[in-house]
Amino acid sequence: MLKRLWADHRNVCLLSLALLVVGVVVSPWLLLAAVVPVGWVMLNKKPAQEDQLLTITEESVMKSEPSQNTDEELAAERKDVLEDVQEDGLALEFASEELRADREIVKTAVQKDGDALEYASEELKADREMVLAAVQKEGASHSYGLQFASDDLKADREIVLAAVKTNGYALECV
Repeated sequence: MLKRLWADHRNVCLLSLALLVVGVVVSPWLLLAAVVPVGWVMLNKKPAQEDQLLTITEESVMKSEPSQNTDEELAAERKDVLEDVQEDGLALEFASEELRADREIVKTAVQKDGDALEYASEELKADREMVLAAVQKEGASHSYGLQFASDDLKADREIVLAAVKTNGYALECV
């Protein structure tokens, strides 16, 4: 019964609980004030039906979301993200998953900042050309780009050599 009451009237239950705590500490009149709203709700509201969901589930949220972006929206978003990563490669962090897997966008981002590889899709983190572009970026920050590469590419002699030529501390990432 408490579970069903909670599902139907969460806000009233929370308010009543807060009033109950205050009532015990401060005054018995507040204790009465905590009990009255729960009783009123139980008398005046219909309980949830057995087949109703008690909580919001991931499945119900997914059903209520709009369908995939249209091609025009995706093209506009792609153009905006491409402009953003041309200015700051780390802007890739805020791109959609689909655009984080876009070869041109990720390559532009890692050429601007090798650490942008952190936000690329797993597939592109395992792409030799992409990782090489990331580790060759001069002036890379302390992360060196190499730390975000796949394990196979961290063991690739040519990639590690390129990373060390750019920054000798890149060996910390191997």
